[in-house]
Amino acid sequence: MNFRRIVAIAVAIVLVAFVATYIWSPFHAAAALGQAVRNGDRDALSIQVDFPAVRASLKDQFVAQLARRAAGNKAFKKNPLIGLALMFLPTIVDRIVDAVVTPDGVIAILSRPMGGPGAHGQAKTKWNHSWHFIDLDHFKTEYSEAEDPSIAFGLLFERRGLFAWKLARLDVPADELAKRIEQSGDEGRAEAGSATKADAEANEPLPAQVGGCSIVIVKQVATRLQDEDGTPVPGSGSAIDYTNGGSQVSYDSIDGIDHSKRGDSVRVCLVAIPEHCPPGDNRGRIYTATNLRTHEQWTASDSEHSCGGA
Repeated sequence: MNFRRIVAIAVAIVLVAFVATYIWSPFHAAAALGQAVRNGDRDALSIQVDFPAVRASLKDQFVAQLARRAAGNKAFKKNPLIGLALMFLPTIVDRIVDAVVTPDGVIAILSRPMGGPGAHGQAKTKWNHSWHFIDLDHFKTEYSEAEDPSIAFGLLFERRGLFAWKLARLDVPADELAKRIEQSGDEGRAEAGSATKADAEANEPLPAQVGGCSIVIVKQVATRLQDEDGTPVPGSGSAIDYTNGGSQVSYDSIDGIDHSKRGDSVRVCLVAIPEHCPPGDNRGRIYTATNLRTHEQWTASDSEHSCGGA
């Protein structure tokens, strides 16, 4: 056997081994994840799951589920505060997802189709299991109920390096989402209640005494200066107007103001009143504000000049 033939055979063996290992590797990753779930092994599970990616994949699913529940609730649809309550939806979803996408949370969810600690006490269900490559970098395994194929768990694995794979997306059925929402229901209702209270107080004037606070609604966000045609002047500072007629302005650019949007709820507290002001000139009052959507805070005056100024 000549040297070229030996080299060709060796190359062929290497290629076959490479392809075989590549094909086997995602199946091995899926099996390792299943074993970690069944054993309740948090450490092993942490190696198999890209938690930030899974959190991101679940957020849209929770938002859609909460929106469907709201749309199907007649009392909620008749509530004039629904728009304000929905402003708090991202915060509610973030908290639910953060609580769900932990090693224990993933084990609890996947115990349903895979078996494991979280499956104790559940009625036994027959699950169909399928696998397929989506492309060279993505592999999906799916568990679906034999009696109701619409109830399905989808696990998308993403290739990292040559043969390493991690769970990057988790698709769960609507009933599982509803279960997790109910478990976080008290916290979600508390957030919605805060939104309702904020709206009820939104028409209050800005506080008149130091230490007093009001909830106001953003009317518009702008720069301190605008051109004659109303075009913002970058670098001129930040300004924010509220629907109750109040406002704040700063010669500096303030991220909390710039990140605010029309319709946001803001808690405004009076922290200082200038002294020796001319009668009727109330300019220069300093307020600390907190945007209840972004949770950013800032301190600024209600006018460009203090009382008695130009």
